[in-house]
Amino acid sequence: MFTAYDAVTADNLPADADYAFYYMDGAFRNESAVRARCPHAILFSITVLGDLRADIADCEPGCMSPFQTVGWVGAKVRRGHKRPRIYADLATWGDQTFTDRIAKAAPSARRALALWDDDPAVPEGYAAKQFRSTSALDTWTLLQEFLD
Repeated sequence: MFTAYDAVTADNLPADADYAFYYMDGAFRNESAVRARCPHAILFSITVLGDLRADIADCEPGCMSPFQTVGWVGAKVRRGHKRPRIYADLATWGDQTFTDRIAKAAPSARRALALWDDDPAVPEGYAAKQFRSTSALDTWTLLQEFLD
């Protein structure tokens, strides 16, 4: 298991983080600031608008809808990405129509769960979990399969 961080304000990230996320689009776009703050971290890009260059689709209210996320996953697969990563909460992952469509579009998709229970354990069926969210910093657990 690996620990990763994301923050709207890059200065809130631990400068020595091994893994960090940045927002590549939307109101909180912060790639250059995160790269400067965490120069040695392995970085993952998050899209809230559906940019196909992103590593992770953010599927939650105010970001990508489940419908948009399924489209993003399909487009990523058509571009040769076998394991697109999707971040969503339990309610979204519990929507059978959504999960069936994701599974059909990308059977090897990596599922990341938003579950702010302060427990870093990643539930079965997920490759990552954002387990803590504060106004300044979000903390994640990543499994090796998320990194692959």
